[in-house]
Amino acid sequence: MGRKVSVVWVVLMMVMACAGSVWAEDDQSEIARVALWKVDRADWGAFVKYMETWQKPVMEKLLAEGTVTEWGLLASSLHREGGYTHATWFSTKSYADSAKVWAAYEAHSKKAGGSKDASAQELAKLAKGHMDQALRDMHIHATPGAYEDLSFYEWTVTVNVDSGDDFEQFWKDEIQPVHEKLLTDGVALAYGFFSPEIVMDNPGERGSWILFKDVSGMDKMEAAFAESRKGWSKTRGNQWWSGIKDMVVMGSFREYMGEVIHYGRAK
Repeated sequence: MGRKVSVVWVVLMMVMACAGSVWAEDDQSEIARVALWKVDRADWGAFVKYMETWQKPVMEKLLAEGTVTEWGLLASSLHREGGYTHATWFSTKSYADSAKVWAAYEAHSKKAGGSKDASAQELAKLAKGHMDQALRDMHIHATPGAYEDLSFYEWTVTVNVDSGDDFEQFWKDEIQPVHEKLLTDGVALAYGFFSPEIVMDNPGERGSWILFKDVSGMDKMEAAFAESRKGWSKTRGNQWWSGIKDMVVMGSFREYMGEVIHYGRAK
């Protein structure tokens, strides 16, 4: 429990000694289509096999063609009764490219000797619940390639009305430099910042995510943020915290951890 509190404190109370850190100039902005799935424990293996059969070949092809910029298959590391157990996602640069994904799924089903409906029926037997999200993923920095068995960490907050731009700037000033260092040091493979692209629930949601080579990246992230806070007086810390309280809805902070089974990122 002490470790959990420490990580929360790191993310919310990070300060930055190296504000001049440099990151790449080619910040990406993409549409991320995320699907959350509820799968019974007994079907976890079958669900992953289904996605490796029906999703992975399509995503790898579209990634190579440049239609998809990123894709992944993830299993939740922290579970709660009735919660989602898995996630799949892909990112594109446009809605037109997103439409090509659905056409590619149908073509793959026909090539495999089945149909899109038969594939959907098989998935319906495995997944007891499902929810879609469309996110605007921004400031993405990633190491291209195909990877397996990674560690994923994400947090979200709800920002107050008219505070979205200020909070995004806060993220760029206070969080991105540390994440960029973790990427440069080879601890992380990718990171980004997101908001709703299509508002289905919480219009004020903002979030940050980072993908590590393994779960030890959590420890290294905590140490990196602690290092960035060195030299801050109590007065300066209180001033910083006061600014945060003006931007976000207090009590809205949430975290998520997952084990990434497959991840692909375009060059």
